[in-house]
Amino acid sequence: EDGRIMYYDMGQWLVMKDGHRLFNKDEDGKWMLFGSSDDAMFSFVHYLFDMIKNNVIRIGKVDTLMVNGTTVFIIYVNSNDIESQKKVLKYLIDHDLIRRTKTGKLHNISFKFDRQTRLGEYGDKFNSEIKLSDFVDLNTGDFII
Repeated sequence: EDGRIMYYDMGQWLVMKDGHRLFNKDEDGKWMLFGSSDDAMFSFVHYLFDMIKNNVIRIGKVDTLMVNGTTVFIIYVNSNDIESQKKVLKYLIDHDLIRRTKTGKLHNISFKFDRQTRLGEYGDKFNSEIKLSDFVDLNTGDFII
């Protein structure tokens, strides 16, 4: 590893990666965070850079066009790599990037496999196989695995 971070401006997406090959295509997936302001988009870019620089993730991307007033931060991780999953989720929780309910409970965000995206599983068609609650007590933020 030489520490380089590669940037790609792909129109709607700003992609950053560490230069290594990715994972097993069938096991690849992502955690997604959504925001509704330019500030959220710029924060997501900052956190993406920080996560790669600190070896939390190897690749991610941020929607920079704010289509329909929304941006999305996509954090790629291998679904079977439990330690990497935990490292990503710990970072997100430690940096208050996962929204909480009025009672302080973490929202039960979903992990989405790339195969689900390729098959067009969006909205009501999407059924998450992995959720935050599989790793974390949503009330306390403590890991259960």
